[in-house]
Amino acid sequence: MSYFPSVIARPDGTGFTGRQVHSAGTPAYVTALLTQLYRRPFNRDVNAMQAFFIDRHPGGWSQLGNDPAADTRWSDAEPFREGFICYCHGDRHEAFAPFTQDSDATFVDWLYVISADGIDVSRADWGDDEELDDGAAPTWQYLGRIGWDDTSRQRAELLATVRAASCGVQA
Repeated sequence: MSYFPSVIARPDGTGFTGRQVHSAGTPAYVTALLTQLYRRPFNRDVNAMQAFFIDRHPGGWSQLGNDPAADTRWSDAEPFREGFICYCHGDRHEAFAPFTQDSDATFVDWLYVISADGIDVSRADWGDDEELDDGAAPTWQYLGRIGWDDTSRQRAELLATVRAASCGVQA
């Protein structure tokens, strides 16, 4: 899985609240994984899904997996195993303030806001600033929503927009 640091969040008034994922993968991978998890094992319960990703793991995530019932603990002896790995259980006990639209996003590429309507996908847009300041917050470029029950064509259209935005091309 590629690096692609991301945030998985829930809508929160005029912004979002979430947790950072160190190695999330490409938007195509993450949106497909979140859709799969929403359908099963979360059985279309977006509140349970948000609680798992955001509330129950205040340290955020090293990587994502496909079975939230499996062991999510960090293991110093086995840091690169398959599946979900968080930074707040096991050999690590980290907790961070929730990630919001005002957080330092210097090392974040993608934002996935999960709600009852689906997954809103945004990318960090730093404009022309080649020298990023620590503590900087980007403008989030909203690319669109993938609904929980979207067809493969609807998903492909949004992902084409995502790919174009990744390359700095207008779709």
